Amino acid sequence: MWPDRIRSEVIAAVQAAGIEHPWAHQARAAEHALDGESVVVATGTASGKSLAYLVPALSALLDGSEAPMGVARRPCTSPRRRPWQRISAAL
Repeated sequence: MWPDRIRSEVIAAVQAAGIEHPWAHQARAAEHALDGESVVVATGTASGKSLAYLVPALSALLDGSEAPMGVARRPCTSPRRRPWQRISAAL
């Protein structure tokens, strides 16, 4: 299960993409990210690292908790062009 602090619309969007439940490393990473901790996920290719980072980031951006001056930003990186194309299309 995603942490309770993940916004329901983010979870609904992930589920609409065909992902019912997070893998354990995704849920743990999201919990740490929501606590404001730095997170590094080292898993194999196609194991859901992007979701581990993006789900808590999108949730925080939507609730505005990280935009005290009205502007919220999150860096997003990808080691290859193809995954980044999928990520940017989804955003």
